[in-house]
Amino acid sequence: MHYEIIRQPFMFIETITLLYRYVNGLSFSSLWNHNHEPRNSPRENDIRERLLLLQRIMDEVCEGMDREDTKLQYFFASHESTPSVESSCLARYLVSAFLEYKNPGFEQTIADILESRERMHAQGGWLKQSKGIGLEWTTAPDCPGDLFAQICALTNLSAEFRLQLYGALHQFPETLQELADLMRPVSLRLEDAFSRSGLCLGDMAEYWLHSQMPPIEFLADTLGQRAVEYAGDCTRLAIGLMNANMIYHGMANDPYHPRPYNYMYIGCCISSYSLVAKNDDALDKASTVLRGLSERKRLEVLRRLSKRSCYGLELAEIMSMDRGNLSRLLSVLHSQGFLIQEKENQRVYYRANREALQKFFDQLMSDIFD
Repeated sequence: MHYEIIRQPFMFIETITLLYRYVNGLSFSSLWNHNHEPRNSPRENDIRERLLLLQRIMDEVCEGMDREDTKLQYFFASHESTPSVESSCLARYLVSAFLEYKNPGFEQTIADILESRERMHAQGGWLKQSKGIGLEWTTAPDCPGDLFAQICALTNLSAEFRLQLYGALHQFPETLQELADLMRPVSLRLEDAFSRSGLCLGDMAEYWLHSQMPPIEFLADTLGQRAVEYAGDCTRLAIGLMNANMIYHGMANDPYHPRPYNYMYIGCCISSYSLVAKNDDALDKASTVLRGLSERKRLEVLRRLSKRSCYGLELAEIMSMDRGNLSRLLSVLHSQGFLIQEKENQRVYYRANREALQKFFDQLMSDIFD
């Protein structure tokens, strides 16, 4: 396997992630909980210092910005009720299917996105939910219809976000230009901060090339052989900074989206310890949720609230439950994202979040079988 190392940050992608984190109030310290390095190891200390440095960079670059700005909210607010490093925003969904990780430069990436979109349309195909975050382009035969039908088929997304996404994709060049104009001055400040920080992407890439498990083997060991089923002989290896705890990948010989090389975009705080542990942690969390759902009363409440919304006292009477016990039950289901709260005439109504439940079980299937 031949590896080509990209030693510059992909500024367009870094800026999207920076603004996503800033607008949604996500600190880099929260990522430390996802790392499981051997305690007090050099690698652990290195990652801790790196996260602190990234936080300082974000604070510096975003100083004086208004996270409530209408345009920032439009492109970068999380489309989920509870933001996390795994959730996403309109900006990322808009460009994710057309990113090919060719050129690190901001302006070059915009040109590559436009060229990639035109080429893909000329070849035929359609948009679907990717296995990671965002959308992917595919020539698979089961296209649900035109662009509107393709977006409607993304049932893991809220109806409001799907409508927003359709509007953005329907006027793609204009929307991309608006996004680029918003990001450009931020990207320049971020690039300057990176250059002064002393972060060396080459050293981080070398870590993977000289680790006990080469990157492609690591990907297969972590995510399963299906992740590298269509791997070619050449892999472009890039390191993400603001994407500190994420990994993106694509294989050269994918029959529905062929490319001249594999690519791997690895977060700067991922190691052969942390990512495997993160997957194990996902199963631990799923196990906790399943234990909670195994209680009959909680399932009865979800079934009741899937038919119509109710306020607390009304639901307590229908279910013949003590109000205190019901309140605790609702609190648990809401904290897990399975209930939606809506205030009306001084009353808080609850309804089942079907999309969140579907997403949880889809992710569980993926964690177990992929």
